[in-house]
Amino acid sequence: MYFQNKNIYIIGISGIGTSGLAMFLNEKNIKLEGSSDVRNKQVEKLENKNIKVNIGHNRKIEENVNIIIYTEAINKETNEEFIDAKKRNIECLTYRQALGKLTKEYELISISGTHGKTTTTSLLIAAFLENKIDINAIVGTNIKILNDSNYKTGTSKYFILETCELNEGFLSLNPDILGITNIELDHLESFNNEEEYINCFQSFSKQVKDQIFINAKDKNSKELKTPENKTKLFNKGKLPEPKNLIGEFNKENADLALKIANYLGLAEEKSLKGIQEFEGIDKRMMNIKDNIYIDYAHHPTAIKKALEGFKDKFKNSKICLIYQPHQYSRTIKLIDQFKDVFNKADKVIITDIYECRDNKEDVKNMNVEKFISKTNHHNIFNGEGLENTKEILEDLRKEFDYLIIMGAGNISNLYVDLY
Repeated sequence: MYFQNKNIYIIGISGIGTSGLAMFLNEKNIKLEGSSDVRNKQVEKLENKNIKVNIGHNRKIEENVNIIIYTEAINKETNEEFIDAKKRNIECLTYRQALGKLTKEYELISISGTHGKTTTTSLLIAAFLENKIDINAIVGTNIKILNDSNYKTGTSKYFILETCELNEGFLSLNPDILGITNIELDHLESFNNEEEYINCFQSFSKQVKDQIFINAKDKNSKELKTPENKTKLFNKGKLPEPKNLIGEFNKENADLALKIANYLGLAEEKSLKGIQEFEGIDKRMMNIKDNIYIDYAHHPTAIKKALEGFKDKFKNSKICLIYQPHQYSRTIKLIDQFKDVFNKADKVIITDIYECRDNKEDVKNMNVEKFISKTNHHNIFNGEGLENTKEILEDLRKEFDYLIIMGAGNISNLYVDLY
């Protein structure tokens, strides 16, 4: 292994990806520690594995550190640990570059796409585990079948990995198998337009050694120029139906997982059982208490599909959506697509806009009232922040059959006291 006999320091170790990588390497007896700007659930998990986590980034890196792995969420111009590492010419790898080094010795199954990556990766893990295959994996959330973890170390040759296109990061990987859920412009801090975005996936597909699985009903995916002998389609014919997942789109995710499992020769009956009985994942239409659900959706298409799926499952119910837009930049560039996405909700509350990798101009040019004015919903309000929204939760629970808390930022603070 590339990291064998090295001392690793991970800047931003509490991220969902970096924490999974840290715990994976720790189980492989790699010496490591890291830093985080906050104490969160992942820090607790790391410390329970006896991994040291320093809070804050205002320190110099220990002399014995050989490799720095860092999350791209840090500001490289101001992060003192990163600046110190570069001054001392320590090898610095992004999280995705580190994954590229790690997975070279495995048969890598990569799941990518705009929507559904985490769910599809988790469903594929469920299929492998039901077939008693001792896989390796890192996924973008904690899941029950991995004992509420986001990683697994195993003895088999297979490594199942959720991979993201942000900053073209997945180009650090060379998968044997690639599954693409769908392609729709996102991560607008990294891509100027849809053409650039699609071209990134096109470049990634050229790095695949064996097979690429393409969504037969997704226009942008089908337009990728991939070799016929390396391309297989999913989302055709009758689809699997995971009984604990909501929405038609999750049947597509399940079909991709099943098609990959079948291609690799796993027993279909067992794979299907693992997929159909999969219990769901953290923050994906997850029931947190009584009539309150949480979902990670933040792209207009994902929001619309999630609401449609929920309304279809709970027919004739009154639904209140509490939503936090993720990033000022994404909201500005996709604002026209938000026009009708909330229509399946009876009431919508916009808490605030979560700032992440935004510049001052983005923040200046967008606010909650402007966002609301661009939607067509007849019953949409400004929640005026998370704390003010939290104060009206109990009243909303009495008024509506279901509350859905939705977003990818710190909106989870709304329900943390409900567990």
